[in-house]
Amino acid sequence: MQRMNREQFYATLAPLDEERLKKTLWTLYWRGSAQLRERIEAELTPDGHKRAAKSATQTVDAQSVLDDARRFVELARAGAYMAGDRRVSPKERTRWRFTFNRLTEDAKKALAADAATGGRRWNC
Repeated sequence: MQRMNREQFYATLAPLDEERLKKTLWTLYWRGSAQLRERIEAELTPDGHKRAAKSATQTVDAQSVLDDARRFVELARAGAYMAGDRRVSPKERTRWRFTFNRLTEDAKKALAADAATGGRRWNC
């Protein structure tokens, strides 16, 4: 299916009533990624994009980042991202680079927060 441009998108939405639009937006919000939910929440707040900028600077839980990274490495070493392993969905298999980049960014944030507090919070 080809991507719609803005005019086509608006023309498709025009016949929908308010209830159907709400249901569509809720489906996107509920099933979307954390980044998509943040963008929707930013559009829903009266002050607009100020909330999205704030969420970008939020700290991450260092232990959960470490756990996620360990799981990613375990799956990568087992070849789950390159072969048809059931532990990794086909969609996630094709997007492993994005997962890797997200984990590195989260690790940087966790390390920066750890350095700012001057303590060691990692349970290795």
